[in-house]
Amino acid sequence: MNRWRVFLAAAILTSASFAMTPASLGNAGNIGAFGSVASNGNLIAASPSLRFACAISADGRVKCWGSNTFGQLGLGDTTTRGDGANEMGDNLPAVNLGAGRTATAISIGTGFTCALLDNSLVKCWGLNNRGSLGLGDTTTRGDGANEMGDNLPAVNLGAGRTATAIAVGYNHGCAILDQGSVKCWGDNTLGQLGLGDTNWRGDGANEMGDNLPAVNLGVGRTAVAISAGAAHTCAVLDNGAVKCWGFNSSGQLGIGDTTTRGDGVNEMGDNLPAVNLGAGRTATMVSAGANHTCALLDNSSVKCWGRGAEGQLGLGDTSVRGDGPNEMGDALPAVSLDSTAVSVSASDTTTCAILQTGSLKCWGANGFGQLGLGDTSTRGDGANEMGNNLPNVILGPGRTAVGVAPGFEFTCALLDDRSLKCWGRNGLGELGNGASEGGIIGDHAIGDSGFEMASLIPVDITSTFNAARVIPGHANSDFSCAIDTRGRVKCWGRNAYGQLGIGAVDDRGDAAGEMGDNLPYVDLGTGRTATSLAAGYAHACAILDNNRVKCWGLNDWGQLGLGDMNDRSDGPGEMGDNLAYVNLGTGRTATAISAGKYFTCALLDNGRVKCWGINTSGQLGLGVTTPRGTVVSDMGDNLPYVDLGAGRTATAISAGNNHACAILDNSTLKCWGDNNFGQLGLGDMNGRGDAAGEMGDNLAAVDLGGTPTSVVAALESTCALLSVGAVKCWGRNNLGQSGTDNINQIGDGAGEMGTNLLAVNLGAGRTARAIDANGYITCAVLDNSTLKCWGRGNYGVLGTGATSSLGDNAGEMAALAAINLGTGVVPLSVAIGGSHVCMTNTDGRVKCWGYNNRGQLGLGDNLSRGDNANEMGDNLPFVSLGSTTGVRTAIGRPNAPTSVQATPSSTTVTLSWT
Repeated sequence: MNRWRVFLAAAILTSASFAMTPASLGNAGNIGAFGSVASNGNLIAASPSLRFACAISADGRVKCWGSNTFGQLGLGDTTTRGDGANEMGDNLPAVNLGAGRTATAISIGTGFTCALLDNSLVKCWGLNNRGSLGLGDTTTRGDGANEMGDNLPAVNLGAGRTATAIAVGYNHGCAILDQGSVKCWGDNTLGQLGLGDTNWRGDGANEMGDNLPAVNLGVGRTAVAISAGAAHTCAVLDNGAVKCWGFNSSGQLGIGDTTTRGDGVNEMGDNLPAVNLGAGRTATMVSAGANHTCALLDNSSVKCWGRGAEGQLGLGDTSVRGDGPNEMGDALPAVSLDSTAVSVSASDTTTCAILQTGSLKCWGANGFGQLGLGDTSTRGDGANEMGNNLPNVILGPGRTAVGVAPGFEFTCALLDDRSLKCWGRNGLGELGNGASEGGIIGDHAIGDSGFEMASLIPVDITSTFNAARVIPGHANSDFSCAIDTRGRVKCWGRNAYGQLGIGAVDDRGDAAGEMGDNLPYVDLGTGRTATSLAAGYAHACAILDNNRVKCWGLNDWGQLGLGDMNDRSDGPGEMGDNLAYVNLGTGRTATAISAGKYFTCALLDNGRVKCWGINTSGQLGLGVTTPRGTVVSDMGDNLPYVDLGAGRTATAISAGNNHACAILDNSTLKCWGDNNFGQLGLGDMNGRGDAAGEMGDNLAAVDLGGTPTSVVAALESTCALLSVGAVKCWGRNNLGQSGTDNINQIGDGAGEMGTNLLAVNLGAGRTARAIDANGYITCAVLDNSTLKCWGRGNYGVLGTGATSSLGDNAGEMAALAAINLGTGVVPLSVAIGGSHVCMTNTDGRVKCWGYNNRGQLGLGDNLSRGDNANEMGDNLPFVSLGSTTGVRTAIGRPNAPTSVQATPSSTTVTLSWT
């Protein structure tokens, strides 16, 4: 693998649990019929009726695998790929798109593939018997030598016209053009091209270009998103309305009848009714399946209509919707999900939605385990099968989804660590695991048993498909760490205690020639790699590929969990096989880890929590103030679990300066440790966990007036992201870090929590997808894919070009501008260190700004960024981490992370290398 997760450390606390959610789809509209969008385009796609799939790399290359009968893989032959050993990874060629050309979106249909290129032109290859390639003939392309690359013509959309989005159905394709009009070509037997007839387009000379009419969407109307189904097409218009045309046998057009539209005169334009989505409701996204359609509405709910025989509408029955009067509008129920949605993707007989929490839910047909639930039971066709009763897809410990592509009896998902996983039917190598049914996996589809999903490995695409994710470190410690997709680790910045893990104490990243290939890897031991990282004030920890934990750096309070107080990696010979594992207890392993200022907490495989290190404030949650980890007898089975209450386990943890928090299995939040500023959110300033009788059922849950999906325990404050996208912060607020337009402390007195705790004003109608905080500042990635930070402004850490604090005076939050990150930069996540911030772009690259005295920005100098005009935007460089090889990354960007997370004491950034 070659994604890198970067952990930025800053001095006081470490980041907490962090839920990755997809970037906003907004009006990008690059949703194909059977592909899904991750931020700015279809980055993965799966065929609706044939068994093949495609993915776009970080640098814009396309790779396809599975069935190749018609050359749809674009490799100049008809050989299936992915069903045999040594066919994936670096052995799988990229599609030749032409000299210097790359792709920004892909969409695939029945035996053909289309790509939107970086120059905004469209190229299609594969089966062409109906003109679906848009080349004015019916000659198949991509199945023979010399048919791809510069020899493959672009689709002629008209003089001077380019495309902004593409969508492919079974046998037709469509594009939104640069001026907002829509053009479609290929099969038109059922009016799916929306041209008022049934004549195919693109199968004969002089049918494309200026001779190809635009779809009449209505007077003054343009399209912002488009999707193509089996034989129908839908578009989201500039006013948020949805219009669909083509085949309508099951009411998939959503207009209350079964009459086909677009195949006769006077059926389009203003004569074509918009889909009734409900009073006042509009759509932000539409996805057309084979014979059903789904839309993501402006209130983040999902509605589906059309064929429901397999439960694909998610309404608890098998009834058709939209084929008769009074079935649409307010009469059409929203799909019951246990959180709001950020994307929806409809396929042949299944539907999937990514929730704001990053969870993935799929419903409908499941005969081959394509719902990823560990069984073959259909979901959504019976009562009580949706909502909380619909399990999340099993993506792996701590993993969330940023893109999904349900295909023909299989599904692929792009995860937050930028790896790609596919499950379901595997008859022709569509899962890309080097096997097919009857091969290594026998006659069992991957996904029809829980074991198969839990142990599902990512698709091996190539070493150069890069991506990354950022996670937090600790405030004021000023170092950063990154993990690539192969599990290798690099750290840079301050190194006084060996926290960079390189067997020395000299800083890295503060002078020229220290980054990139000159920056050493952390030696984790023979054959060992890391799966996750955490950074504290001056120590770091990694969960390795064997699910055991190693820690290095400062150890004055036993925070390394090694039974002594000796620092590690401040001299040679202390890392690698010489660095002992943390003893978590007999048979116990870790699934998540978080590093506080001088202590560490781990979420174990049994859902319970153990903490070790300093304990002066009860931050270890043991009912005493004795440190743990300074002697051998402190650890292992002698180290007690944190008592979270009878029968309770944890799903996420966050260690702060001197307090810690956990989200429990019942979706409540509990915090313990220091409470001198009300950071525990219990309406007083009494610490918890430092005396007997304060933990377990005696420890009250924090009343947030909502359900937390992630939490960040910061310096002397805490922030939570709620399921509705609201951000709430409490504790110390002397710098406006709580975002309440004042400096009033919150949570230290009665009546201040619950519904009385106001959500941060993120701007009119705005919600958050990801947050981080360090106790001085707080940042949020918003639903419109912008980034805002508030609190102390020293060193330009707020990215405003100034050093003024924000959020501490009336009216500052409502007027708070988004940070200028540069042309085309779309933040996926954010991580805060002591006085620096890092964000991960949706393409996997990382930018950091703020204080840089120890090279923590990774820019080869010690100059702060963001405190003066003209230092942000395009003038702020991306972090460079050097070259590498790796595998199993679906998308990313060379030398960049996919997400950033940081806390007052550390920041975690996931980066990618080529």
